[in-house]
Amino acid sequence: MSSPEAASAPTPRPTAADPDAAGRPAVVLLSGGLDSATTLAIAREQGFRCHGLLIEYGQRHRAELEAAERVATALGAVDSHGSQSGASA
Repeated sequence: MSSPEAASAPTPRPTAADPDAAGRPAVVLLSGGLDSATTLAIAREQGFRCHGLLIEYGQRHRAELEAAERVATALGAVDSHGSQSGASA
């Protein structure tokens, strides 16, 4: 019989690069927040060549887009491009 600790332990996520992903391009939508930064980090870890996409949708503060640009640089995105959605806040 297994111990309760073993039953509740999370299954570890593979850390090795996915051989099917190696060098393939991926576009990651970046907001400057934790979710998109995590998505970019996982994609990079799996071997994708990531391109960040930033959408200017009328945010109240330019700081969100600046944070997204910093995340892209810090996590090794090949590049990051902005786009205006035409929406307003």
